[in-house]
Amino acid sequence: MSTSRGSTSHAFTPFGIRPADEALPGLVSGTFNLLEAPEATAADVALAHFLHQTLKRGARAALVTLDSPEWRLAQFARYGFDFADALEDDRLAYVYYRPTLSRYLGTGADYGSLFVELRRLAGPVERVGFLNPEIMFDLGTDALATDSVKRFVTGADKLGGTALGVCVPDATQSQARLRKAGARLFAGAFALRRGSSHAADDYVLESVRDKVPGVNLVLQKGRGYVADAHVA
Repeated sequence: MSTSRGSTSHAFTPFGIRPADEALPGLVSGTFNLLEAPEATAADVALAHFLHQTLKRGARAALVTLDSPEWRLAQFARYGFDFADALEDDRLAYVYYRPTLSRYLGTGADYGSLFVELRRLAGPVERVGFLNPEIMFDLGTDALATDSVKRFVTGADKLGGTALGVCVPDATQSQARLRKAGARLFAGAFALRRGSSHAADDYVLESVRDKVPGVNLVLQKGRGYVADAHVA
């Protein structure tokens, strides 16, 4: 799918969440997109949808995380995403931040080399999911955060697929810096927010930057995100 945002034309990749894909353009293809969520489960399930969209067709995806495969796949399975076979037959490449990519992180991070190494480790993939992507950035000051995100975006072009990082912002200044810089500089910046009912399973997925209505979603065990039947 291809359309334009402002004066810039982009191709778009589906989120993998059916109600969102029917209402929003999608993630910007071929680069890094950031999604904020109010808690870890909301973030995890959004990333599971993203990976599943590729894996269910037999294509390859990669997951970059701090977690062990056993624990992480068990969390995905709670909401209906069983990736065990995909990991076993190498459709899902599993990459650790540490120690695998740690030498590329920190102050003055070499993002170009990071993404080249990630592509070497994962092989050719359509999608790459990042849990806790905030550890990849230097967020010590506003200026460092802006510079870090700029260099990261340039490096992400070497990835060769569409990437989605999901994070759960806290009240720290560093997270606020990532949110501010990312909203301006990432090609795709999105947020999952609590719905108007404030129920535990009620969410709205929206673009941080684009002035388009958000999509109401309900999170269900065994199914992930589904349409909110109470919203016309």
